[in-house]
Amino acid sequence: MSITVTDEILIAKLDQSEDPWVERKESFDDRDVRRTIVGFANSLPQGAEPAVLFLGASNKPQHPGLRDADGTQKKVHAQATQNSYPPITVTYRILKIKGTVADEVLAIIVPPSSNKPHFAGVSYMRKGSQTMPASEEVFRELVASQNDTVRQLQRFRGRKVMLTFYSLPNRLRLEYEGTLARVDAHTVEVSTQEGVSYPFATGTVEVLYQMPDLPHIKAPVTWTEAEQVSKMIERWAFFHPNVSGFRGHQV
Repeated sequence: MSITVTDEILIAKLDQSEDPWVERKESFDDRDVRRTIVGFANSLPQGAEPAVLFLGASNKPQHPGLRDADGTQKKVHAQATQNSYPPITVTYRILKIKGTVADEVLAIIVPPSSNKPHFAGVSYMRKGSQTMPASEEVFRELVASQNDTVRQLQRFRGRKVMLTFYSLPNRLRLEYEGTLARVDAHTVEVSTQEGVSYPFATGTVEVLYQMPDLPHIKAPVTWTEAEQVSKMIERWAFFHPNVSGFRGHQV
């Protein structure tokens, strides 16, 4: 749920001491503003009150204000959406502040971001003989590739893998052939031949290379050993449909 920031709240923040989520700058500087917005977006925890950057504001008793707050807002918008990556969603409020030289202060409201990390610049990739801005999907893959498991599996996305479950304490092994449907910093998902999808937290799986170019994904078991045996029997029956007496077997 987003938190509404009223003009009254903004005016109170304008004159309070600076804290991690309130910053004041007397004028617009593209690099400085972009770094501040990116820093807010990367640092705010989910559910927190938005951070605010004031332009035309000072730590001194009198604020200088802005002579063209509307034009400055457009410049800030370009820094947040075009020159930050992924783009950062911000809102703006032009405050009429009596006693300022120009009577207007621009409040830039930065909410918590679910798309972090953000960078103060565009990420680039090569496409053929050209250098192109990376799409958001490619950018997320670059970030995810910092994880060893993700880095190992990314080249197999959409390809065949073996999904292996080991049950303890007897290490009964249940294997499924399937397709690696998803791999990112949070989730590894395998779709099996039987049409069942198994998603796992990335940190809970292990990648084994028992056959060249066919990774075995060792996944955690969420069922009992007796249930594991039942699943093994059901899997055998799936591939031997003409043999009666096994399908639906319970241990």
